[in-house]
Amino acid sequence: MKKETQLNIASWVALMLGAYFVLAFAAWSFKLFLFNPHPGKGSWILLIWGALAFISLFFYTRTRRAMKNLSAEQKETVSR
Repeated sequence: MKKETQLNIASWVALMLGAYFVLAFAAWSFKLFLFNPHPGKGSWILLIWGALAFISLFFYTRTRRAMKNLSAEQKETVSR
């Protein structure tokens, strides 16, 4: 499998996980603050959802940057 294909799959997976964790964060905060009689209790899970979303989206940007650098290197070698 080509390096570009591997990076494309990895970025897609990171983006889907990031979207899932962002939606989980939003759903959990709505559940916690709208339907919970004790709003402060259990808010630690929001930190976990937020951290997972941040990490996934961070890896997405890193893999996209690596894809961009790879395509620039491929264009450079072709032009030589």
